[in-house]
Amino acid sequence: MVIARATCSGATDGAVSLWRMTGTTVAEPYAGNDLISSYGVPLAWQTAGIGDVNGDGKVDLIWRHAETGDVAVWLMNGSRVTQAPVIAAAVPLAWQIVGVGDIDGDGKADVVWRHMQTGDFR
Repeated sequence: MVIARATCSGATDGAVSLWRMTGTTVAEPYAGNDLISSYGVPLAWQTAGIGDVNGDGKVDLIWRHAETGDVAVWLMNGSRVTQAPVIAAAVPLAWQIVGVGDIDGDGKADVVWRHMQTGDFR
């Protein structure tokens, strides 16, 4: 489970933390120093999904900027970010990410979009 510090401790610095889970139990809770990113992620960036985007067998984090529509991915190696490219710029805000999964069976996560005004899917 990934948590922005702004929602779990009252701080608003945008730090991102990891809670390691075993099913429904927290195996290693946030302890204040187990940060994926301590430099602060601007609060307009919101986690939109998780999945193995690059097919390396490791879960990556997909982010969406609530004001610009930009989409970025944190390519992960465990709890370490290896790269953080913007993969789509200025996607209209009416399009929302509604799911992430390997839809086409190629071993890489795909993003499912829904237009919140028309109901269209992509």
